[in-house]
Amino acid sequence: MPPPSGPLAQAYEQLQWLAGAVYGTCCGGTRSHSTDTSALEDFIPLLSSEPGPSPVKALDAPHVQTSSLVTHPTSGPSRPETVLVMRHAHREDEENEAWSDTATRPWDPALSTHGRAQAMEAAQQLAAAQDQLRIEYVVTSPFLRCLQTSAEVVAKLMLPQGRWLVDFGMGEIGEPRLLMPSRPELERKVLGQPIDTWMWGSTSGGDALRRFMSLESDISRPGITPQLLNRPCAAFPESHESAMGRYRDELEWILDGGLLKGNVLVVTHGEAVRAAVNMHSRDATVYEVKHCAFVRLERGAAGAGAQADAGHGDELMFGEEDELLSIMPPKPQSGQSKAGGWRLACSSGETGVSWFS
Repeated sequence: MPPPSGPLAQAYEQLQWLAGAVYGTCCGGTRSHSTDTSALEDFIPLLSSEPGPSPVKALDAPHVQTSSLVTHPTSGPSRPETVLVMRHAHREDEENEAWSDTATRPWDPALSTHGRAQAMEAAQQLAAAQDQLRIEYVVTSPFLRCLQTSAEVVAKLMLPQGRWLVDFGMGEIGEPRLLMPSRPELERKVLGQPIDTWMWGSTSGGDALRRFMSLESDISRPGITPQLLNRPCAAFPESHESAMGRYRDELEWILDGGLLKGNVLVVTHGEAVRAAVNMHSRDATVYEVKHCAFVRLERGAAGAGAQADAGHGDELMFGEEDELLSIMPPKPQSGQSKAGGWRLACSSGETGVSWFS
């Protein structure tokens, strides 16, 4: 492939510098790390006058990964039996609250120095438990903090190409106060446009992921590049209620196993973790989701009304109130999961996620 030229060459040079700035000495790099991520914000043009191609639409291009090219395990379960839903590590704007005031891309902060250490530690713990978890896929939100967190996990698990998947359906809530706090001038530019049409400026999602993550792999060494799934994207603006419904729908699609034929780790945002808990108990109030905290969902045996393992009082099967769920599932009520046969295999506080009913 010939080297990039023109504007692409300039962006590529920025990416080469960025690879050191993002990881720095945390993972053994020779460049010193600074919490100033201004270079990161410039690695793709901010918001061009013309909206860039949607990364979801770009999946139709022959050089971009499509869902049909996702690879499947040759052994093990033919559908997910365990799904972990995990929050990303500590992010830059949590360390520097004024970061978003001047950031060029305030919706997409990188991990902080502390966050990169958290991600590495979480990856080590998951790798140590891999014989039990048997994670075959890592599905991640497209936001940088989730990509960086998931990169460490993919590197430790040594997953093959086609198992590191980017899902806009698990992305951050499209609320202006979350993505562009105190930045009305940016909000006006993209109001009414889906996030995938402007998140990476005029660069397609597939190109952005390949260029950026291929350089990051020199340090985090996942050995593979992330690939986009053709899944629905959040609108902008998006209400909190709509986002919670989107998270439930996307998690149900993952649990269903129509595409992913093995166990899954989903790296996403705090509210998506809350949605996973509420799929189990719609009345539960989640009051804490720590960085890299997760909930574990496990597929139950036929007849999902069985009690969970002894010693975990909160481990109830989805649909427990109806003993005939596996035969004739009732129509889900508002806010109730359709994912019958799954149970929440952790209790409040056990894995960094706390709630009460």
